[in-house]
Amino acid sequence: MRIARPRYDKDSCYYHVFNRVSGEPGWYPFGEVEREAMFKLLRQLNRLYALEIVSFVAMGNHFHAVVRAPGDLPSVEEVDRRFKAYYGNSREVPDWTVGDNYEHYARRMRDMSALMKDFQQQYTNWFNRTRPKGRRGRLWADRFKSVILESGRAVWECLQYVEMNPVRAGLVADPAAYRHSTWGMLCGSGRHPFGVALADHLPP
Repeated sequence: MRIARPRYDKDSCYYHVFNRVSGEPGWYPFGEVEREAMFKLLRQLNRLYALEIVSFVAMGNHFHAVVRAPGDLPSVEEVDRRFKAYYGNSREVPDWTVGDNYEHYARRMRDMSALMKDFQQQYTNWFNRTRPKGRRGRLWADRFKSVILESGRAVWECLQYVEMNPVRAGLVADPAAYRHSTWGMLCGSGRHPFGVALADHLPP
């Protein structure tokens, strides 16, 4: 029986989210192309979801993320804008005044579990289709894990932990030199890959 994930809907909330691949220890399927594909997919999903991907690191066989869920549901205008930005002309825009159309999408757009479910399923579909061709079966070891971060200090410490993963793995000496992380991309380009104002999430 699956146990419901902890969630907090009364105010904004930060989550530390992570998962790793299934299979034998020592399997590292995510190279340069695969890690870049993770960021590309997250950018696409970032159009739909009203969540802030504050930090993300793609490693050789796992990922870590810090995600902020807003306290309030997005407005009708924001739901409409995000729906159109993500689906374009491929799906008819619902009438937001009919039934529970607005509430259904508004709740989904601030649901961290829905974001990560879409990310893992869509990434698995891409991976199985292309690397190697015709691969079948699950890619991830299990459902993703998530931990609620309860304070500004906890968020700051988790951000450091996530962004230091490549250093602990011996891949780089400086986290700014790692290409497949939010910090590395921010230092390299001056822009956060998901458009987050990072300073807003750091302790004063």
